[in-house]
Amino acid sequence: MTASWSKDQLLDEMRQYTTLLEAKNAALADLSATSIEMWSTLSASESADISDVLKRREQHCKRCVEASNRIKSSSGMVEIASQAAETVGGELGDLSQKVLALYNKSQTLSEEILTRQQQCEAILKARLDDTAKALRQSVQRRKLDAAYGPAHKHGTPIFLDRQR
Repeated sequence: MTASWSKDQLLDEMRQYTTLLEAKNAALADLSATSIEMWSTLSASESADISDVLKRREQHCKRCVEASNRIKSSSGMVEIASQAAETVGGELGDLSQKVLALYNKSQTLSEEILTRQQQCEAILKARLDDTAKALRQSVQRRKLDAAYGPAHKHGTPIFLDRQR
C-alpha cells in the first residue's frame, strides 16, 4: 500500500474507483450486447441493414470512452488493490477484491467485444470481396456484350476461326 494515504483515504479512493469500474463495466456490457446483435444480424442475412445497430454502437463507444477517461485519473488503483487484497483483511480487503473482480470483468468484456468486432469485420470483408467480384464480372459482361452483342452467352467466347 502507499504510505502517503491513510486507511480512510484509501477506502474512499477504492469506493470511488469501484463506482467508476462499475460504470465502465455497464458501458462495456451494453457495447458487448450491441456487438453480439450486430454479429447475429450480419450472420443471419446477406442483406441485413445494421444502420440502427451502428448508431447505438457509436453511442455505447462514446460512453465507454467517457468511462475510461474518468478511470485514467485513478491509475495505479489496480496495483494498490492487488497488494491490499493479499495483505489486508476486513473492509479494505473485501473492497480490494471487488476492485480486482470488476477490473477482470472489464478485461473479459473488452476481449469479447474485440472478438465480435473481428468476426463482424470478417463477414463484411467477405461481402466486400463478393461485391468486388460481381462488379468485375459485370464489367467483363458489358465488354463481351459490346464486342459480341447482348445475345451472346456470358461465358468464354468461342472463336470460329482457327487463329483464336
